[in-house]
This record gives sequence, C-alpha cells and structure tokens, in this order.
Amino acid sequence: MPPGPTAGVRERAPLSFAQQRLWFLHQLDPADPAYHVTLALELTGPLAAMALRHAVVAIGGRHDALRMVFGAAAGRPFQRPTRAVGSPAHVDLAGLPVERAEAVQDRLLRASAARAFDLTAAPPVRWAVLRMGAGRHVLVLGVHHIVFDGGSLAVVAAELGEGYRAAVAGRPLRFAGPAVRYAELAGCEQAPATPDREAAALRYWHRRLADLPPPLSLAAPSLAAPRLAAPSGVDARAPGRRPVTADLRMKPDRAAGLRAFAAAVGATPAMLFATVLAGLLARYTGQRDLVLGTPVSTRDRPGGVGMFVNLLPGTGCAAPGRPARPGRARCG
Repeated sequence: MPPGPTAGVRERAPLSFAQQRLWFLHQLDPADPAYHVTLALELTGPLAAMALRHAVVAIGGRHDALRMVFGAAAGRPFQRPTRAVGSPAHVDLAGLPVERAEAVQDRLLRASAARAFDLTAAPPVRWAVLRMGAGRHVLVLGVHHIVFDGGSLAVVAAELGEGYRAAVAGRPLRFAGPAVRYAELAGCEQAPATPDREAAALRYWHRRLADLPPPLSLAAPSLAAPRLAAPSGVDARAPGRRPVTADLRMKPDRAAGLRAFAAAVGATPAMLFATVLAGLLARYTGQRDLVLGTPVSTRDRPGGVGMFVNLLPGTGCAAPGRPARPGRARCG
C-alpha cells in the first residue's frame, strides 16, 4: 500500500468552477441532499475485511479530492487536503431475518443519502460495509458531488479491485498510471485569462443567453405536476410529486440504424436524441424556443477523481433532417 499523503497538507488551493457552483449552493442550504452521491456495491463470496480497508485507505491517499476540506478567506473559497483517510464502518445485519435485514439496509442507505456533510470539518466521504449474511456484503459509499462525479465512480471501482486483490495476495500495490491531482487542475483552471480572451468569452455567452425563453410548462396532468415557484429538495416535494422519466429499450438493429443515421448527418447519437427530446417538448408545451442543459465532462486525461462535469446550455432543435449543434435555436 502506498504511504499516506504528507506533502502539501497545509496548502490551500482554489476551487474549480464546477466546485464553486456547488460550494455556493451548499452555503444556501447545507442540509440539502440534492448533491449527495450514494452508491451501494454488493459483494459476494468470502470478504477479507482488512484487505478491503487497505484498499479504501490506499484510494483515499492516492486521490487528493477524497481528502479535501473546504473553507473561505476574504470571501474566496478554498480547498485544503488533509491526512484524514476514512476506513469503512462495519454494520452486521446477518443475525436478522432476510426481509428485516433488507429493510434495515434500505433505511441505512436512505439515511446515508440524507445525512448532511460539514464540508469545513472533514472530507465529505463516508464508507460502510453491511454484512448481510455468510458470503454476502454491501459496500456503501456516500460522498458529496463537490469532490466526485460519475467518471470518478469508474476510477474508484477499478482501483478498489486492484487494491483489494493486492492486499489479499500480500503484494505491493501498484496502481496503473500516475494519480491525477485535482487541486492542481483546479489551480490551472483558475489561472487568469488575458483581458481580450475573457472579454471575448463574456461577449459570446451574453449573446447566446440573451432573452432566454421562460421555463417550460408541462401542464398536462399525465406529464408532470405544476412547476414549483422555487426549487425544492427531494424531501420537500409535495406528496405524489415525481420527476418525469422514460425507460426506452431498443432492439439492436434499430439502435444500429439510429447510429448510422446520426453519422450520416454529422451528429453523435447524443445530439440526435437531444433533437428528438426538444421536438417532443416543443410539441407538448407549444414553445418554439427551447434551452436544454447538457451535462459534459471536462476530463482531459483518464484516472482522475473529482468534480469534472459542467452543464452547457444547448438545444436539440434544428433544420429538418439535421440535428443541431450545441447552442440555442427555434423549433418549428
């Protein structure tokens, strides 16, 4: 297992732009669980608890994002890595009847998702191992989105397997590739731009986001409840209020046809589906000017753990026969 972090523990680093947004929202409502990420991984077979602990601690020591605490000085937020690398808490539910154990597991997962993080006191990362029975465990990770995203999950899952296998075999742990230091990337992102470049960027987005249309109104009862006057967390929603979701499964030949069509018009499948979604929303709402938020990744190298996502305003509406590029356009 690599040694714990010792260098740079006292150094402050700026927040990335993505982190700044989440820090701002956290200051508005520290108890809001909207940006809590809770993951549960079922483990089957005999579990070497100490080997799993070594793997978790090694991952925390490798990725500075998982050891960050946050604060502010002179009105500017900062992050600072600590030596704290939490090991999993263990909860034994094996003595309970199966249905009872699963009910307790569900309650624990919900409580973990709702439990607030104090970003200024400790790294916003919690690990737990639930023992459900002989050869059956559930590994739970609770983490704040300010230090984690979907791409981070793949990195942590792969390195958790590497670390566990190495610890069980009693061999030194050697991760594939060097660690990506998130604080360094955030510092580079915050490097001051030239005045001309900054002014050009501001002009571009002022032009793109000028005269935004009103929020969509999905008034049909079968689609959604009326839009709330102000944003609310999951726990504050009115009874029966739920987001509109759709589960679409395609046959392989149809999926291949859509990919071929997207390639023929110079678009990606994501752009094609954004076009279809925008057209559907325009049909149901009667609005011909739509703005959609598209999540994108800012990763420029593999292996990083941190907050690498951004939300870009865009639209799926375009001239007939050709999906739109990211941007704003009129439907119909």
